[in-house]
Amino acid sequence: MFVDKSRTYIGIVENNEDPKKLGRCRVRVIDIFDDIPVDDIPWASPWKDLNGNAFNLPEKGKVVTVIFDSGNIYKPEYIYADHFNVNLEKKLSTLSGTNYTSMKALIFDHKTQIYVNDEEGLKLDHKFNMLNITKDSIDINLKDNFAKVNIGSAISNQQAILGNHFLDWFDEFIQNLLGANGGPFLGNLGAPVVANPEFIDVCQKYIALKVPKFLSHHVNIVDNEYVEKLDRVNDPKLGDNYKSTSKNTTMGQAEKVDYTPVEGNSSDTPADIQTPNSSGDGGSGTSDAGSKDPGPIEPTGNLDVDRIIETMQKLGYTVFERPYECNIVGIRMRTEGMKYSNAHEDQLWLFYKDESYKWQVYWYKISTMPGYFKAKEALVWSDKKLVKKLKTPNYALKKGESWTGNTPNGESIDCKATSIYQGRGGMGILREAQYLNVYSIGVHSGATAMVTKGRKQKAYRDKETGDTIKYTKDWDSNKAYDAGMYIHKGYPGGVSNWSEGCQVFADGKSLNDFFDKCRQHEKRYGNNFTYTLINKKDLVSEAVGNSGGSRPFSGAPSQGGGSSQATNQVASPESQASYNEYRKIVEEIKIIYKLADKTYTDNGNPLFEDLKGTFGDDTTKANERIRELLGLKSSGSFWYNKLPLNKLIADHVALFQNQLSLLATSTTNKNNSFDFNLPAVQVGGQSLKININTDF
Repeated sequence: MFVDKSRTYIGIVENNEDPKKLGRCRVRVIDIFDDIPVDDIPWASPWKDLNGNAFNLPEKGKVVTVIFDSGNIYKPEYIYADHFNVNLEKKLSTLSGTNYTSMKALIFDHKTQIYVNDEEGLKLDHKFNMLNITKDSIDINLKDNFAKVNIGSAISNQQAILGNHFLDWFDEFIQNLLGANGGPFLGNLGAPVVANPEFIDVCQKYIALKVPKFLSHHVNIVDNEYVEKLDRVNDPKLGDNYKSTSKNTTMGQAEKVDYTPVEGNSSDTPADIQTPNSSGDGGSGTSDAGSKDPGPIEPTGNLDVDRIIETMQKLGYTVFERPYECNIVGIRMRTEGMKYSNAHEDQLWLFYKDESYKWQVYWYKISTMPGYFKAKEALVWSDKKLVKKLKTPNYALKKGESWTGNTPNGESIDCKATSIYQGRGGMGILREAQYLNVYSIGVHSGATAMVTKGRKQKAYRDKETGDTIKYTKDWDSNKAYDAGMYIHKGYPGGVSNWSEGCQVFADGKSLNDFFDKCRQHEKRYGNNFTYTLINKKDLVSEAVGNSGGSRPFSGAPSQGGGSSQATNQVASPESQASYNEYRKIVEEIKIIYKLADKTYTDNGNPLFEDLKGTFGDDTTKANERIRELLGLKSSGSFWYNKLPLNKLIADHVALFQNQLSLLATSTTNKNNSFDFNLPAVQVGGQSLKININTDF
């Protein structure tokens, strides 16, 4: 067979298992080795880098360019691939602008990805565990809650202490020792113990050193069970899909993947099948009083969030339960009479149900209180832009006080005396309340933020000087007005809080992560969000389902982590899938009954709007429409068969139809509510029901 030494050829790798381990492959060169057996194809050698220290073996099925040394048909050489790996192609298709032009990849397939670009920085990813180096941080990202970081040795056996949780508890311990709970504390036989001055000094020293010394400003550790399951392009196809008339052409094949991140928590068995939660109220949030009858809400599996939800219900606040409808809750740690803190010591909780009605829980470090700083520091931080403002009447200092920039001895004054809100009655502090549909995603100071667009808020005011929180007594904190207190990024570095009333994130990455998750809500329900602010002291004393008694609010999840899972029973995949579908259908029926869903209508109005809410509610027609949605009654209507039961196993269909019959009776009788039984899948040892408010 003649080959032209001056041209290149296209070939497909048929065998890459070189017995000499020299990187050779048997390559079926098109038009040269079309019809001969694989074992008769001569081994093709690779071209090597200048030092011969790189090795990258092409996969079977990969299309490569081949030349023949001196035109010798028995000396083929493959020199480069004709196509990028499919994973790299998919990645490149997602990039634009400088992220595309700056993209450099060393290795990029479904297992290992080493690349860099402007936005993502340098990423070294192997089977989803990742090291990410950016301009401002070095992140070690675990693929899921089952992965671990070991420092010093692969068999490191000492667990790291999560400093914030420990020191938050220790704060309570110290405050108790100092008499915050009515002290003095008791000693042997119940006798009061009076602390000596040295002991008090030691306690005060801890308080002073906690933020600047004990807590790192540079190293953060992920909270227990809060590893966010990673995802990326992961196409296990090997080789290329090359079209050829040759019958023996090798096509791309898929490799089995057994390393992708999985749902669950470190205390689970990874192979366990997770069970979603049931829903509760599902209201859309339209009044300050919240839902009138929220009903029971299934525990999330996170004791702190369960405690938050129980508190919200106690206060009459709305808890959202439609898929991806965000509950955004701030937990404030300080109260009036305590000292201001510049640290981001408060918490912002974000929790919602996904499309399987399974709770997803996240929390971030924020500050819900204004920062306390000296005017001299304010001058430095604001690049001297406040000097002229302070000389105007609206920014006048109190009698006898002077601006640092004008005092030769460098004296400084309290920020509360120079606050731009002095003309409004004092430095602003957002009041604890639920702000229904007050916030929208917008921009503040050049970054994404939750803004209020003039919607009303409530605020405390502090016009006293000094570093103690003291609300102005004559201020009407029940008055709602345009306070303009946003949720936005904090001062660079995440250590000092420079806000004057806004809810401030500790770092930009947390802020971006928060808004990435809020986008699903925005797509489904529009750009209106509810923010709930609760003081730690107002939380109920015990989380739902916690039989161990009262415990301090730590921000740490329970042993079960951020989402619930089956603990007493593992269902078969078929039964689990049927359970999920069963539950989804019941949740949809619940929303339809509440007039909160327009998915299944042809006129943009809720399905039952013309059937209920009047003296002569048409319950018969309502039952017919539900049956049509389920495909149990055909009338050729717009909504027929929109919630089919064909994905349920036989046992679940039988139970569903039994419960549907009872729901129909409840509707006909115009009962206020009905508990729809779920199949016999145990979650935390309890059988579950979904409450449907029929309101007929």
